[in-house]
Amino acid sequence: MTPVSQLLGLEGRPQSGSAVVTDKGVRLPDEAARFVMLENWYVLDDDLLTNAHAIDVLWGYNGTYSHWLRAGGSTALLPVNNLNFISLRSKPGETITIYFSWYK
Repeated sequence: MTPVSQLLGLEGRPQSGSAVVTDKGVRLPDEAARFVMLENWYVLDDDLLTNAHAIDVLWGYNGTYSHWLRAGGSTALLPVNNLNFISLRSKPGETITIYFSWYK
């Protein structure tokens, strides 16, 4: 079976990072990339067996927020020329760490 990276003509291994997202908004770092995937991981509180602490995040391109990244969810591979094309913003008063992976 051919790896997805070869099918898409991507070089090397994927890289990963994280960004602290607030209600003020943030962009991913200035780094050349062909594709990026966003992940919104969260951990349930042992005492609370609900996802009450799960935080959804808005994301979009170049400061236009048009998509939800739900708690526990991830995106598909998103086409970009640079990671900083991706903008993220949390709901008012919330802060969360979002993880991302990218291919050059």
